[in-house]
Amino acid sequence: MCSVLRGDRPKFPDDAEADGFDLAKKCWAGDTDNRPTSRALMESFNNIGWWEQGPVCPLC
Repeated sequence: MCSVLRGDRPKFPDDAEADGFDLAKKCWAGDTDNRPTSRALMESFNNIGWWEQGPVCPLC
């Protein structure tokens, strides 16, 4: 927890272009205004195809 408060973030491979890595990088943005909303996360999960059996949860 202290490392996150200091601004430390996980390291991601430089050559990683997978949608999942891009999404994870956005979630760890230092500026909270640049992080995706819960709704945007659900839409991304569905678009990436991580849940082949259906949506993560219904979108209102």
